[in-house]
Amino acid sequence: MAKRIEVIIPRKGLSQGTATLKFETKGFIGTTCQQSTKFMEALGVVVADEPTNELYALEEGVEHLREGHGE
Repeated sequence: MAKRIEVIIPRKGLSQGTATLKFETKGFIGTTCQQSTKFMEALGVVVADEPTNELYALEEGVEHLREGHGE
């Protein structure tokens, strides 16, 4: 799946402050979705961040280390 960021703009309420922009990421794995939208925070205050299952998926080529008890 290609990576993309969808911007949802409400038809009403944005200029009155009763509605907000919404960004949805598609095709990102792991925390890359959060990194890809970081620059958009300059547009205003982040009201909510709703993680999807893709956030918890393992990224290819990324090594995950766990601290364990040495024997």
